[in-house]
Amino acid sequence: MSKSKILIIGAGAAGLCAARHATASGKYECTIFEQTGSIGGTWVYTDEIHQDKFGNSIHSSMYRNLKTNLPKEVMQFLDFPFPECDKSFLHHSDVCRYLKKYAEKNRLRDHIQFFKKVKEVRPENGNGAIKWLVKVVDLPSGELHDHIFDYVMVCTGHYSEPRNPVIPGIESFRGIVMHSHEYRIPDPFRNKRLAVLGASTSGVDISIEVSSVAKEVFLCHRLPHKMKFELPDNVKQLPSIVSAFEGGFVLEDGRKCEADMVLFCTGYQYNFPFLSSDCKIQVIDNRVVPLYKHIINIEYPTMCFIGLPFIVLPFVMFDYQVQFFIKTLDLPVILPSKEEMEKDSAEDLKKRIDLGMPSRYAHKLDYMQWEYFEYLAKSADIPKPPVLLRKIYEDVRKTIKTDVMNFKTYRYEIVDNANFRKFQLCS
Repeated sequence: MSKSKILIIGAGAAGLCAARHATASGKYECTIFEQTGSIGGTWVYTDEIHQDKFGNSIHSSMYRNLKTNLPKEVMQFLDFPFPECDKSFLHHSDVCRYLKKYAEKNRLRDHIQFFKKVKEVRPENGNGAIKWLVKVVDLPSGELHDHIFDYVMVCTGHYSEPRNPVIPGIESFRGIVMHSHEYRIPDPFRNKRLAVLGASTSGVDISIEVSSVAKEVFLCHRLPHKMKFELPDNVKQLPSIVSAFEGGFVLEDGRKCEADMVLFCTGYQYNFPFLSSDCKIQVIDNRVVPLYKHIINIEYPTMCFIGLPFIVLPFVMFDYQVQFFIKTLDLPVILPSKEEMEKDSAEDLKKRIDLGMPSRYAHKLDYMQWEYFEYLAKSADIPKPPVLLRKIYEDVRKTIKTDVMNFKTYRYEIVDNANFRKFQLCS
């Protein structure tokens, strides 16, 4: 009997995790199409910022000096620990090496086809069962090929399509306008006055890094209060930007901020240009619909999306999402009816709105991730996440709020299943 065919789009962390679990059962024939020549997805650093040699937009948003904002003790896949070392917060190159070792251990390279760009995914009804017609371009030759799959797992990440704000008058600004997706090194900001719009993880991290060479850094944000942690002396917190003029920006409180450059740290948007309209997937105010549990295409449950939620333990989440989806194919997990899945999705959004979250945060989890993981674990009949993950995660979040300039110098050491030690390596 022939094996069912699974298409996995992307050989980043989510795609590798998908292949690891899909191949483990021996029931499926897996193919990973990866448009670059490397394993690792967003963790593959490149100096390029616009297009690659094939004219495709650069996928990675990695900058040269980036270190993880989560310790390796809570970042790793559940069945594959990071190699022992004296650091908890790792350079991006360490994570990329880890992913390559994960692929080697699980013999995934044979399933990966590099320099293959998925151009179109379309459902087709064949003999009463949905099949997926997939058009793929071989980038070196430019040849287009058709493939048929039984299942599709979209693992393309969501840190490659910049979300740029609309700022009245920005065309009159005489300085340089960039998004953090294009940021690589601090050198271009030397002796400049830089306005950074957005105070999330990347906004704060890049502001601190650039402050070592910039004349001034203006960290502009809409948070109701100034962040209370210490920042470099030349980093000043200001209200958000409402408009631009030739020499800078007008702020929400009416003040003017003169600047030579502006860096948008305003996040990313979900984008799936390869999905035909027949897939019934839409992105509405950065919410991907219609999805069940942020994973399964409600219209076509043989298609899933791995890794959409943010503010999470990413590799841990991939493990749970993938195993949940695979179990829906094996049938131990029987999905609710279409109407019940739609109701669940609507209730999830309503819960967020009731908490004061805008709809564009429909895939934000943060403290809700623990309940989410436990649901997936229980449904798939796999062990729920160790309590220690939550303890370390919450300690990290607390430390960031009080010591953002030094939190990556701490090391976490696991004592047992419920306890850890933490100490500072250097300042």
